[in-house]
Amino acid sequence: MYREGFGKVLGISLFLFLGVVFLASPSAAQITSAGTITGTVNDASGAIVPGASIDVLNQNTGVKITTRSNGQGAFVVAQLPIAIYTVVVTKKGFANYSQTGIELHPATVATVNATLQTGSLLSAVTVEATAAAVQASTPEVSSELAGEQAATLPLNGRNYQSLAALIPGAVNMAPDTGLGQGGFSTSNEMSINGMGTAGSIFYVDGVWNMNSGGNTSVFVPNPDSIQEVRVLQNNYGAQYNFKGASTIFVETKSGTDQFHAQAFEYLRNTDLNARNFFSPSVPAMHQNIFGGTLGGPLFFPGHRSKSPKTFFFASMQVAILSNASVQTGAVATAAQRAGTFTTPIKDPATGLPFPNSNGVYQIPAINANSLALLNATQPLPNYVSPAGGITNYLNVNPTYTRTREDEWKVDHDFGARVRLMGEYFEDRQLYRAPYNLNPS
Repeated sequence: MYREGFGKVLGISLFLFLGVVFLASPSAAQITSAGTITGTVNDASGAIVPGASIDVLNQNTGVKITTRSNGQGAFVVAQLPIAIYTVVVTKKGFANYSQTGIELHPATVATVNATLQTGSLLSAVTVEATAAAVQASTPEVSSELAGEQAATLPLNGRNYQSLAALIPGAVNMAPDTGLGQGGFSTSNEMSINGMGTAGSIFYVDGVWNMNSGGNTSVFVPNPDSIQEVRVLQNNYGAQYNFKGASTIFVETKSGTDQFHAQAFEYLRNTDLNARNFFSPSVPAMHQNIFGGTLGGPLFFPGHRSKSPKTFFFASMQVAILSNASVQTGAVATAAQRAGTFTTPIKDPATGLPFPNSNGVYQIPAINANSLALLNATQPLPNYVSPAGGITNYLNVNPTYTRTREDEWKVDHDFGARVRLMGEYFEDRQLYRAPYNLNPS
């Protein structure tokens, strides 16, 4: 009486990303969600300052990358994790220049143009980056959703696509529906710039996240594991222009130099729901979504470094939903299973009706194996339709879905030029749905 499905989806299976940062020039074009910080170094008169030391500090992990301005006073630091950064520029004979609060978004370029003032290294000029910096390095039109929005705003089904209404030009195509958490019962519901739900391509941490047999996402990260969602809408680079409509980056969190953990549970059930005015009772519905996240530095016990290089982040979410359902269908009666019919049945060998007695037609015995299969897969009738017809079965079993999602992520910084990131996603789902035409 159920259709049972068990799916194991490896959205990203043991994905290893090796980011090589070339300090003199940007890395070759690739599908990556990493960020870039670029800029120039000048003195107060506007003259270029070559050979200045530039320190790029990840404020989340404390990891520092050092480079120098080239002969034109320019510098580029690419393949940076999505985080908030501080850039410090030093040069003998000039006061230190520091810019804090530089927020990198997925696949973005932040520009830091440092103006050094004459003075000693002991003096410093500190500039704080604005929260809404103007994107001057590329002509693209894009929008961002912060992880705090995904984690704290109410979401029907804990699916980040419900936040589409917060993005200019985006529409949630199922605003009154609880979106799924991944697996068989989930579909994409974001329409960007009127292109429909099939007009976008999705990436998780820069990796293709689309079902090759359809237009749905393979893996839907739970909101507490999301660092940021960024939507490229117009004028973006050709490397992201696979479908010609829009590109959606989902960046998951990474570990930091401090431990952070949380647990959550969201409950909905019949006792908490209101009765529809026209319904005699509240339709049975039970939903539990629970899980947690844990992240921080990774080290051997008793050997923790003051400047950690390895960080981990783990996330788990389980969603259990049982929803009331009423399906109607038609099944073989006990008399039909015994070969007795009230309508003429022709013998396929002769083309003539089988013999009848008082309007009752009896066919030869049904094959025992076929009858056993029929009895095992279809129940007997349990309903008589007031309107007549062949409908004789009501399937009132609920639709049941159980989804478990796991994520493990490890980052290691080998030095200024090499960063290794290993990531594993797993999505398992058990799905049982009652059928109407064939209740089995």
